[in-house]
Amino acid sequence: MTKALSTILAGIFFFSSMTGMGQWSIVSTAQAKSFDLDEEDEDFEEEPAEEEPAEEKPAKEEEPAKSAGDDELDDIEDIDALIEDKPADKPAPKDDIDDLDGDDSGAAAADSGSITVLYYFADSTAEKKAKDIARTVGNYLKDLPNYRFFGTDARVFNDLSFDKLADDIARAEKYLEEGKTFNDDADPDSAIGKLTAALDLLEKRIDVMHDHSLLTKTLFQVGATWTLLEEETKAKEAFSKALALNPDYEADEGTDDDTIDFFDKIKSNLMMQPLGDLKITTEPAGATVYIDGRIVGMTPAKIEGLTAGKHYWRIHKTGYRDAGGIASIYDGAEAKLDETLSAGTGAAAIEPLEKLAQKDFGGAEMMKKAVEVGKAAKVARLMAIHAAVEEAEEGTLLKLQIKLLNPDKASFKEESVSFSLPGNGDLTRSEDLRTALDNLFADEYGFNPVSSIVSGSLSTGGSGGDDDSVVNKWWFWTIIGVLVAGAAGGGAAAGILLSEPSKPKTATMTIQFGN
Repeated sequence: MTKALSTILAGIFFFSSMTGMGQWSIVSTAQAKSFDLDEEDEDFEEEPAEEEPAEEKPAKEEEPAKSAGDDELDDIEDIDALIEDKPADKPAPKDDIDDLDGDDSGAAAADSGSITVLYYFADSTAEKKAKDIARTVGNYLKDLPNYRFFGTDARVFNDLSFDKLADDIARAEKYLEEGKTFNDDADPDSAIGKLTAALDLLEKRIDVMHDHSLLTKTLFQVGATWTLLEEETKAKEAFSKALALNPDYEADEGTDDDTIDFFDKIKSNLMMQPLGDLKITTEPAGATVYIDGRIVGMTPAKIEGLTAGKHYWRIHKTGYRDAGGIASIYDGAEAKLDETLSAGTGAAAIEPLEKLAQKDFGGAEMMKKAVEVGKAAKVARLMAIHAAVEEAEEGTLLKLQIKLLNPDKASFKEESVSFSLPGNGDLTRSEDLRTALDNLFADEYGFNPVSSIVSGSLSTGGSGGDDDSVVNKWWFWTIIGVLVAGAAGGGAAAGILLSEPSKPKTATMTIQFGN
């Protein structure tokens, strides 16, 4: 539209030059902008618009069918919007990107404090060398006080299972208290039934569990009860699983001395346990891997040095239902997991977004689709990260583009950062990456409307090719400019005042549009 406006104005000036006109005036009730066409480098000053008194609107009547002349008036209103830096009165099409700037009253409200992340890689080399980005960014986000990253990851597009989690947690808490009461009454046989029931409920929801404190406490109570029942093997397994979730866990208050001694012995020997590995692959790849509640990488992933025994795992990829379970690790062996992820309800826009991000990350259509995905996921913030690697003399250079979107407001912040990739691929020590993230989350200011980049992107053509349509021809808009300059009626009156012969020829143009 900016290109069209420029060519229209050029057409008006061309017409005035050819006819020898010295001054043009197109008058209406809208605030005018004046341009001295002889002063090329001089900025014009804008006078504040006078507020018109509010008029009482009559009852809405049925609008007659639009004629061709009405379409011309709509075009004039669009030009007026560009000059005045405000939207035209004409409503945009429903699926136009400019709609994203307004509040969508029909959309579900975002979950306050929620944030999710989408990762994109330029190629397989970047995916292989920069996959630690998921662990580094995830651990950064989980420590932000105003956001609930782990909780969002567990909920987004997992609504059905996540909703059941709350009910199962409530039931597990009830069973846990009943089991502790039985233990206090010296009845471990009754206690173990209640405690294992609580444990079963929680482990059933490991795919959406983001807070493992209740699970850790339940595991300790199960271990303590098996100790009272002199089942040391079962007690050791429960204690080991609790310590895998929280290596610093301390025995609950009121625990008997023998149980505390046994627990502390397992805890002190934890670092001396035999080790094994876990290899995880998913379809599709690029899923974030959690082991015992901690982010350890991105699929395909190989997690080395896990202590022998049972470990909780969870796999998350935005747009898909999370998977989770318990993996058994053996001394010197490699356990394998291969999971096929199923699409989450309401996540149909994820695949198109991925294609757009690979084609033109940060471009018009990609940002529009990202807002759509964020609204569907009901998140307050959506972060999209694109990683590319480049070989340089000093080593491998990692280039990151980061977009932080507010889907409800259809606005965004962005940061770009480049730095040398460490030989081991560990990004946690990168000050450049941390600084970029700090800049994005330092405050809630600095968001720009998505439409501001969309307009620019669309004007140049999304595919980067030449558009050979008539509306992109210079002569088409020059003719339109001449027609606009000479048009009369329909909301615009044009008065042509010829310059006096004694005065040097200049062209000063005042344009007002409206009714």
